[in-house]
Amino acid sequence: MKALTCLFALGMLTVSASAAQIVYVWEGSLSGSLGGSSFTSESFVLTVTADTVNIAPYSDGVFVPNDTATIDLLGQTLTITTPTTTNLNDTFDGVTFGNDLVQFDILLMFNGALDGYDLASPFGPLVVAPPDTFVSQAGNPLATSGGALLISDSAGTTLTFSAIPEPTTLALLGLGGLTLGRRRSR
Repeated sequence: MKALTCLFALGMLTVSASAAQIVYVWEGSLSGSLGGSSFTSESFVLTVTADTVNIAPYSDGVFVPNDTATIDLLGQTLTITTPTTTNLNDTFDGVTFGNDLVQFDILLMFNGALDGYDLASPFGPLVVAPPDTFVSQAGNPLATSGGALLISDSAGTTLTFSAIPEPTTLALLGLGGLTLGRRRSR
């Protein structure tokens, strides 16, 4: 029994050490070019991981540097190597992907459901249609494993945004809950 309790305590320490990981997911369609080849209205899924411990204030809200960013586009999974951030604007109830530290937002979504959101907790999915979405890159390409990704400006794109705790964290929480439930049932 003591071994089980120690295992549970160790699991909880592991959970607290990794509980700050979160995955942000954006979905929609984009037009632009990849490695110099143009594409139009292609579906994409952008998956971003971040450590919520790094959430920091900025002028109109909070931002977090993204640890990783990949985009599924044109049948490929591309790693984005340009530094990016996920940003929450409290003034306009908006969430953005880009790099707000250098005023470089790419995906923008505005909706009252974001009022009070903190970037640290699970959220969504939230589907927002135009005119409350915008895709803009201002001519600055993203470096990816498949070449330069340049996204065309568009105000006619429906975007979906979700924030999900990192899967390992969920598994450890579940294991801890099962262990605790087993202990209580005895």
